[in-house]
Amino acid sequence: MSDSPDAIFFSKRISLVTAIQAITGALSIIVFLSSRSEQGSGFLFGYSLPRLLIAFTAFVIVLGLLGITFSEIKQIPGWLRLKQNLQVLFLNPWRVFILFALLFTFFLCIVAVLILAISPASKELVILQTILNNMGLLLIWFDFIVLGIFYLILIYLRITHRLKSILSPLQLAILFAIFTVIYFLTAKFYAKITWDLRMRNLEDFIFLPVLLFLSWGLLEQFFKEKTWSSVARRVLFLLAIGVVTYTIYRHTSQWMAWTNTPSKAYWHELAEAFMQGRLFLTNPDSQHDLTFFNGNWYVPNPPLPAFIIMPLVAIYGAAKTNTVLFSITIGAINAILVYLILEKASNLEMIPTKKSANLLITALFVFGTSHMWLAIMGRMWFISQLLTLTFAALALLFVLKRFSPWWIGLCLGLAVMSRPNIFTLWPLLAGIAFYFMYQTSGKVEWGNWFKWSFQSAVPVCLGVAGLLFYNFIRFGNIFDFGYVSINSSDWMMEAVQTYGMFNIHFLATNFNMMFLRIPQVSLTEGCLYYSATRDGVSVLSMTPALIYVVRRLKFNLWTIGAWISTFLTIILLLLYSNNGAWQLGYRYLMDFILPLLLLLAIGIGNRKSAIFVTLVVISIVSFFLGTIWWFNMWWC
Repeated sequence: MSDSPDAIFFSKRISLVTAIQAITGALSIIVFLSSRSEQGSGFLFGYSLPRLLIAFTAFVIVLGLLGITFSEIKQIPGWLRLKQNLQVLFLNPWRVFILFALLFTFFLCIVAVLILAISPASKELVILQTILNNMGLLLIWFDFIVLGIFYLILIYLRITHRLKSILSPLQLAILFAIFTVIYFLTAKFYAKITWDLRMRNLEDFIFLPVLLFLSWGLLEQFFKEKTWSSVARRVLFLLAIGVVTYTIYRHTSQWMAWTNTPSKAYWHELAEAFMQGRLFLTNPDSQHDLTFFNGNWYVPNPPLPAFIIMPLVAIYGAAKTNTVLFSITIGAINAILVYLILEKASNLEMIPTKKSANLLITALFVFGTSHMWLAIMGRMWFISQLLTLTFAALALLFVLKRFSPWWIGLCLGLAVMSRPNIFTLWPLLAGIAFYFMYQTSGKVEWGNWFKWSFQSAVPVCLGVAGLLFYNFIRFGNIFDFGYVSINSSDWMMEAVQTYGMFNIHFLATNFNMMFLRIPQVSLTEGCLYYSATRDGVSVLSMTPALIYVVRRLKFNLWTIGAWISTFLTIILLLLYSNNGAWQLGYRYLMDFILPLLLLLAIGIGNRKSAIFVTLVVISIVSFFLGTIWWFNMWWC
């Protein structure tokens, strides 16, 4: 390909990259030699021997880069023969990959050293500060050289049509394994040097994605043609969504030093109480947001979470049941369910998005909404919201799969037994079911519609009846959930006792919280302040990607149902006595996130735009920054 346009393009890229690297290298050497070595360590011209050797090595590299630049521009025959010999080596994909992996490892090791050098570890290990001060720019230059080599290799593989041979699934999995190992060693080294206990048990879960991706790579490399490979590929893909979510959530909780069951978790204690024949808690670790009645403390919230966590309590006991891990696991399950919903809706051509867009929407849900923060917290209210979402998502998935309305109603009824206002999802479920019926028959069959409505509503009504009975056996009144006499903030109790649980009085405050309030970001004396209070901020200020919900409005039976569910939920929340309080973002978004995600997919369309991708990234960054702020505000 010596005279082809691709060869000319590749030659120009080589000369450009090496020239830039040589110039930046020369500048790095000048900076490196701008300060003398410590007094007494000088070997020549006031520089120590190690410094001179490093400078000499860097100088030789600069000369080599300049030589390549000159040879490429002038097309020196000797260089061209050497380049041809190197191209022969690239005919073997695994040779190229080994080179790629070695360079990748070298690159990551330098990044790890630089990160440690700017971290608190440098205060304990002074040599890290010395490396940063004396060699920081040179190390960055070395990594810049590696990036240039990566760039040239990828260009060569692309123009020779061998890119896929070097970046097979197995090879990508190996690169990810290298990254994980270096990250693990860096985190452990940091923890040991700084006496940081947060990284304890990191090895218990950090390699789970590695094992999963290596299994996927081996499947693609050696068993792709097997009859069972498609099923295995499907299972591994869905597991990957859950495992990656679980690992990132759990590791984030580690960095935030929030790994043990916190106060006000309650569900493990209530599960133990149920197992012992009690409806109330004895000696709870806190009384906040509990209801005191007839000398006992009750959890006012609907009881479903206690039943779900009960098997863990039966095995480990309440004291050893970790509600944070339980909550994170539920969050990972929710991630899988959301993707399955989007995938099924795509397959049915209800939404125009494909696999990559559905994964992006799932990532937005998992990392760019309050869902991440809820999963990490592991407290009573937040676990209730997560489990509500779990069973609501199951109901939505079941209706997409055309399951019996009894099963759909059962899932929604269970969701109601965790958070009653989720009944507003029913119009979406009904809209989808009626949409399918109309597609099948081409006409309105009122008998079938009424039959579906009745059958799906019965389990929900039974769930409501169960809650009313639960109220009666606790407080002697079927309509008393315990919220009016809850042991909570004075301002909240005064509002509830004056205006009730739902009142137009709360409209202005809730509207401001839901749609208008924005974060207040400032960096003062090294401390990140992300908001004036912990009361939360508006939906779009934290998750701006949701603006695409109104980009393309499409009306049919199921979208009308989605909008009805959304508006009903919003109306209830606007009139509710509690605006979410004590939250990152707006946590009540989870009550109507499912219809929003489907409508969002319509707004995205066939192709996801760069603007939408940017908004997703902003949403994710907002919640990661917000999480750091939340857990570090007091001692920052």
